[in-house]
Amino acid sequence: MEHDHNHGPRTAGTSAYIRMRAAITLVGIAPVLVTAVLLLTGASHVRADAVVVAAGFNDASGIGSNPTPNSPYTLGMTIDGRGAGELGWTGTWIVSSGGGPEAPQLANAIAAAAIEGDGGMSVTGGVRGGAFIHRPFTPQVGRFTISQYLNLRSSSDSFGSRPADNRVGDPSGIGPGWNTTNGTFHVGDGDGNGGSTTLDTGIKASLNVWYKVAEEVDTTSGTWEFLVNDKPYASARPLHFRGNPTSISNIDYLTGAAAYVDAIQVTQQNPADLNHDGVVDFADLLILAQHFNGSGATFETGDISGDGHVDFADLLLLTQRYGQGGTVAAPVPEPSLITSLILALGISRRRRHTVRPRGGSAANQFITGKIATVRSR
Repeated sequence: MEHDHNHGPRTAGTSAYIRMRAAITLVGIAPVLVTAVLLLTGASHVRADAVVVAAGFNDASGIGSNPTPNSPYTLGMTIDGRGAGELGWTGTWIVSSGGGPEAPQLANAIAAAAIEGDGGMSVTGGVRGGAFIHRPFTPQVGRFTISQYLNLRSSSDSFGSRPADNRVGDPSGIGPGWNTTNGTFHVGDGDGNGGSTTLDTGIKASLNVWYKVAEEVDTTSGTWEFLVNDKPYASARPLHFRGNPTSISNIDYLTGAAAYVDAIQVTQQNPADLNHDGVVDFADLLILAQHFNGSGATFETGDISGDGHVDFADLLLLTQRYGQGGTVAAPVPEPSLITSLILALGISRRRRHTVRPRGGSAANQFITGKIATVRSR
C-alpha cells in the first residue's frame, strides 16, 4: 500500500482521486502552456513533424546504428532478416524474387550505397522476375510522409515503390505507387479498387544521382502527393490510392534495376493528434489530461513520447504541436500567464526528474546534417 504524506495510507480510491485532481489541474494550466509555446515560436500555426519509422542500413554509425558489431546490419551481407532494433518497425526485411534461390543476395548492405552513416542498401538488377523487398512497420493513419534516397545504377529496367497495408502484393491493399521508367519518374493514380493509371511526371531519374523521393500520404481521403528533392509533382488533380487501405504499414519495393537506397523514413505530420481527427486541439489535450500520470498507456490515451507513460514529456510534445492541422491564433499573453507557466514547469520538473525525448528526433537531426554535408560536396 502506498502512503500519501498528506492523507495517510493511499488506497485505490484515493489514488483515483489524486489522478483526477491532477487531470483537472492540467486542464486548468493547458491554455497557459499552449499560449506560451505559440508566443515563443512566434507563429500562428505550429508545424512539428516527427520521425516515427527509420532505416539506415548501418552498422557502427548513422541512423539506427548501435555499439554491437554487425548490428543492425552486417556490411557486405544481405539485409534479409536484418534491421532489428531500428525505429518503428514491427519486423525485419524480407527479400524475395520472381524465381531462384538467390533471392536473399538481391539486396545487401554495403558502404558504397550510403548517403548517411556507414551503409546503404544495394539492389542487384537484371534478375529474372525482379526483386521484391518489403518490411512491416507500425500502422500509420492520417497525414504522413514516406521518404527514401534513391540512386539508380542501371536503366535496363524499372525501380518502384508501392507502400501498402498488411495485404502486401495485393492491389487492393496498395496506397501510393511510383516507379522509374525510361529515365523519368512515373506515378500511379489509382481508382481505389486495385486499378491504376500510370502518369509520366517528366521529372528526370538519371543514373548515378541521389534523389530524395517522397510520398505525402493522407489515409483519410485516400490521396497522396509525389515529391522529388522536396519539389512536388504538379498533377492536374490529387493522386489517389490504387487500393482501399485505411492505414499504411509496409514498405514494398519492386525492382528489376540495380539501385542504391538509403535513409528510409516515415514522418508523421500530426504526431499529437490523439483522436485522429486531423487537428491537434483541445480534444486531444483533454484525452491526455484524463490519462495524466497513468501507466500502460498507448498513443490514443496520450503517450506521445512512446515510453508507456502519460506525463510531462507528452504534455510538452502536445503543446509544441497544438493547432497543427488547423489555424490557431497566437494571442500575446499577460506577464502573469508567463509567470504561471514558469511555476507550472518548475513544479512538474521537480515531481518528475526524467523527461524522455521522443524517439526518432535525434535520427531526424542526424540525417538532416549528414545529407546537407553530402549535397555541399
